[in-house]
Amino acid sequence: MLDQPASKQKVGVPFSSLYDLLQGHARRFAEAPAILAPDCAPLSYRRLDRHIGDIGRTLRANGIGRDDRIAVLMPNGPELAVAIVATAANAACASINPAYSAEELDRYLPT
Repeated sequence: MLDQPASKQKVGVPFSSLYDLLQGHARRFAEAPAILAPDCAPLSYRRLDRHIGDIGRTLRANGIGRDDRIAVLMPNGPELAVAIVATAANAACASINPAYSAEELDRYLPT
């Protein structure tokens, strides 16, 4: 296989999406830490999976589906990591720098 050009090599991927990957980890490594941050309790894959499910249900209840785009604007920290991962598992997600000025936000988030 390694003697073939990279364009001809086939690589198996055991998951089809971020959501599938994280669900698999929640089943296999339920209590293992998924997100770590200084001075915070570790967040396990089981708890992260719950957040993903909760956020997914909330998004769908508000008419937001997998093909929709969501911007996440929060201060840096473990909560931001959870929000990005949980949102990205349910829709297209972009993190927005919280230090942007109102003018910059207007440019990136037109109304």
